[in-house]
Amino acid sequence: MTLPVNFNKNLSIQSSRKNNISISYFKGEELEQVFDYTKNKILNNRNHEALYRRYYFLMKALLHTGARIEEIVPYHRDEYVDKKGIHKAITSPGLRPIDINLDIGTVTLPTLKKKTLNGKLPQRVLPISQDFKNEYMSYDMAMHIDIKSKDPLFPITRKAVNKFMGKMQSELGFGIHPHKFRHTFAVTAVLSGVPLNVLQEWMAHSSIFITSVYTQITGIDTTRYMAQMDYNNL
Repeated sequence: MTLPVNFNKNLSIQSSRKNNISISYFKGEELEQVFDYTKNKILNNRNHEALYRRYYFLMKALLHTGARIEEIVPYHRDEYVDKKGIHKAITSPGLRPIDINLDIGTVTLPTLKKKTLNGKLPQRVLPISQDFKNEYMSYDMAMHIDIKSKDPLFPITRKAVNKFMGKMQSELGFGIHPHKFRHTFAVTAVLSGVPLNVLQEWMAHSSIFITSVYTQITGIDTTRYMAQMDYNNL
């Protein structure tokens, strides 16, 4: 990711809401440390190699899709009441091999925090980058994944993910949690010039005002955007 010249990497994004929540995201060197840490675990822990490969690709999936952790790993959600008044549970299957289509370059994600339709979670379809494709193919070859499988790619719990990231955080000395990958995806998209309405769809935000918080990065030189304006296209 190429940052604008005047961009201060040490800044956090501040919400425009009154509570002024700080949104943290990974800097480039922190991402390198996170993935190098996990690569070393893969190489030096042969008995648990598959487990660490799973964590490695899980973090790559979070980074390249902006998904919530509950949309990636299997997740049991609150109950709902159907038309007959019967209580039923909503369960997110997480990310599955069948949800990744390398031929057309898309990934389909279950979408949480949206109203269900007949007790089913809505879905969203995102384009995937070449980096994501390469990481998935490497994971597929190493783990012998059935690309048509409906089983979870990551048969682990959020609690286990938090434990792994908590240990990594203690050893590396900076904040590491699943949602930080989501914020990093959004910040990267904004810095790369992705339109706000497109990012809203990718993030599955209910309002574009939620998405707009990521544009509040102090110190960005917007000259290049002004230079791109062409009134002859009106």
